[in-house]
Amino acid sequence: MEKIKNLFFEMNRDYAEMNKGKVDGWFYLSLVAGLVLSPIILIGILYIEIHFFLEWKWIHFREKILEIKRRMSRKKRKFFRELKQFIRENITYKLRERRRIKRIRYVVPAPTISAIENAEPEESSIKTISWKEWKEKVDAEYEDLGHSDQEEYRLGALDAGWEI
Repeated sequence: MEKIKNLFFEMNRDYAEMNKGKVDGWFYLSLVAGLVLSPIILIGILYIEIHFFLEWKWIHFREKILEIKRRMSRKKRKFFRELKQFIRENITYKLRERRRIKRIRYVVPAPTISAIENAEPEESSIKTISWKEWKEKVDAEYEDLGHSDQEEYRLGALDAGWEI
């Protein structure tokens, strides 16, 4: 505070020397104007700099946000595409297999040549049998085969067109 007072008195003395000992109102007016206007000018300059800086930053920030949104939407699209592909490849395929196996359950196996030759006339035509009878017959004939071989036999029966 003491330094500010000394500075003020020095300015007053210098001004008085320039004006031959007179200190008039212009000195105080210029002093007040300098003290009042300089912070306003500084605030204005700072406001303009900060405003444009923040606007530039905001534009940059907005671009970053848009870029992140685009990237996330691409990732989301890719994720959903992969999910659809997974569903298509795994779940839908398995459901189709189940439906196909359900259809195969009602397949009547073709009679062998020896069965046709040895059969009586009324038994020689293909007849419809129940699922349980057919399964027992297949299991009895192919009990030494593994489960997958039985499924192959059923699928082969379907491919041959042995549907009821």
